[in-house]
Amino acid sequence: MTRTFVKGIAVAGAAAGLLIATTGNAFPAGKPKGTPAKPKVVKPVLFINQSVTQAQGLTPKAALRLATKFVRYQVTTPHYLPKNFSLVAVAVFPYIPDNRPLGDTQYFYKAHSRTVTEFEVDHQQGAPFTYHTTSPLGTARVRAYTATVAEQKGTNLSTHKKVDLLYVYWYDSRIKIATEVTADLQSSGLSRSEVLKIANSIS
Repeated sequence: MTRTFVKGIAVAGAAAGLLIATTGNAFPAGKPKGTPAKPKVVKPVLFINQSVTQAQGLTPKAALRLATKFVRYQVTTPHYLPKNFSLVAVAVFPYIPDNRPLGDTQYFYKAHSRTVTEFEVDHQQGAPFTYHTTSPLGTARVRAYTATVAEQKGTNLSTHKKVDLLYVYWYDSRIKIATEVTADLQSSGLSRSEVLKIANSIS
C-alpha cells in the first residue's frame, strides 16, 4: 500500500483530547494505618476501533492483547520508552479491499506535555509501507531487519508550528507484517538515535 507522508494528526489530537478527560489520580479507599500511602497515578489506555472508543482505563498489556484479538496477528510494542513517555491509546483498523490493509496504531505521549503528537508505532498486514517522496532515503539496522529511514520537515497548517517527522519502517516477509515508528522530533524533543532505539526495542 502506498502512503503519503504527514499522518492523521487530527486523529491523534482527538485521542489526546479523550485522554485529557480521562487521566487522573486514584486514591486508596479508607484511611491506611501508619504512613499514608502515596496516591497512585492512573494512566488509562484507550482502545479505539477505527474512530470509535470502545474501552478506556486499560493497562497497556490489556489494550495490546485486545488489539491482537481484533487484528489476528501478534501486536508488538516498544520495550524501551524515553523518560516520561507512556502508551496512551491503541487503535485497530479493519481490512478494506483495495483501500486499507488490516493494521493497528499505538500512540505514545509524554507526561505533562501539551503537544498533540509525540510518537506512534504502526503495523499493517500483507505489504510493506511505501511512500511517494523525492527526499533521499537512508537505511538503518533494526534488529534483524534493514529499515528505511526518511524525514519530512514542514509546517502544521492548523497550528502553524514546525513539524519534523522521522519515519523508520521495515517489513517482516516471514510473517507478512510491516512495522513503522513515526516521531515528530520538533514537538517530542526526541533525537534520531532515540527513535532508532525505540524501533530496536519492538518485539
